[in-house]
Amino acid sequence: MAVATIHEARFVLFDDDTRLAFVTSFDGPWDAYMEDFFTSGPTLALFDVIFRHTKATRGFRIGQR
Repeated sequence: MAVATIHEARFVLFDDDTRLAFVTSFDGPWDAYMEDFFTSGPTLALFDVIFRHTKATRGFRIGQR
């Protein structure tokens, strides 16, 4: 299932291609947006493919707002 709340999404490299940002614009409440990500198998698979090739960032934890 696609992420229904997202209007657009992009991955952006910056700082001389040493950092990666995932940027979206979405419609609706934050919780619905997050729920769409966590229940979308294809989206999670895409993120896994991309982010398995990156280093973890200190200070960021799953569930942190």
